[in-house]
Amino acid sequence: IGDEGVELLARHISKNTHVKKLLLAGCAIHDQGAIALAEGLARNESVQVLHLKVNKIGPIGAEALGKLFRTNNTILQFDVTHNPLSHQGVEKLLQGLEYNTTLESLGIMYTPIGLPGCRAVAKMLKTNQSLKILLLSGSVLLPQEKKVLVDGIEHNFSLERVYMGKKDVYEREATFYTEMNEKGRRTLLKKENEMSIGLWSHILAKVSQDEVFYFLKSKPTICKLQ
Repeated sequence: IGDEGVELLARHISKNTHVKKLLLAGCAIHDQGAIALAEGLARNESVQVLHLKVNKIGPIGAEALGKLFRTNNTILQFDVTHNPLSHQGVEKLLQGLEYNTTLESLGIMYTPIGLPGCRAVAKMLKTNQSLKILLLSGSVLLPQEKKVLVDGIEHNFSLERVYMGKKDVYEREATFYTEMNEKGRRTLLKKENEMSIGLWSHILAKVSQDEVFYFLKSKPTICKLQ
């Protein structure tokens, strides 16, 4: 439908109270269309799913969408996979998500985000506590970049699924944190630095040796038995 079609859609969606999904994959949307869509959605309170996969959205459009997420409290799923965002666009987009309290699923696959983009993701994860699913596959991440991502994931307690592509030590560690989030990692790491010996039997009965290893790695002072 192109940018003109999206601009027309945006004017109508700003007043619509029934549409819950906007699936606009492969619609030849550029920055101009993304800006118009962000403006329309800023006045919308019904859309919960926004898919903009395989379009032509760059850094300028990503910045507009980032501003949308600063105030939006209805969109639960957002996918901007396979867009030429560049790491600048990813940074602008994620700045808006740092304090978003609604979005649960984010897809930015097949997007070369580089080390700056990975740092932006990690920074966002350290403050955002609503995101549950993060899709980064297809971005050809280097070990150093994955390490940065894992650092952000370690400090996030809401993420339950993360996909970074190739299975390796970084993906394994990231998976540990997300699986432990599902099992209540926030509660285990909250307040006290020490854990009673009685609680260890409960943990060991429910998690694998790998999970115990990464758990202790993230909280070494918890090894003291009372």
